[in-house]
Amino acid sequence: MENDTKYKISTFMNDGIMEVTVTGRAAGRDFETMVSEVGAIVKAGQVTKVLLDVRGLDERINHAEIYRFVRNRPSFLYDMQAAIVDLPENAPYANAIKNAGLPWKWFPDMEPAKDFLNVKKQGHKIKIFDKL
Repeated sequence: MENDTKYKISTFMNDGIMEVTVTGRAAGRDFETMVSEVGAIVKAGQVTKVLLDVRGLDERINHAEIYRFVRNRPSFLYDMQAAIVDLPENAPYANAIKNAGLPWKWFPDMEPAKDFLNVKKQGHKIKIFDKL
């Protein structure tokens, strides 16, 4: 019985953002295992901002399965601000992520994804005394 890993996960911290790169094949049970491993890494790192680079995934679950998959997963998926960087031909995953209710955003390029995660969450400040 073969027990080799079909995907590889690498991580590093960069300015308070955990960058996770996944390469290889992650479909079916491999996808579920990979998500669990990424979740454990994120929890252990106690981070709230994650950049997921999945451009190197050759095989993955279909974008139509994202909603079902996400709805049956632990809440850690909703507890982090995440940006996913993927190949332009995988753009349907952007809508799948949004429709699943994840607070994540999909990008075809690394720099806009980093910018999204680096934006300070500021409410709209009304400066009442500016006009006086």
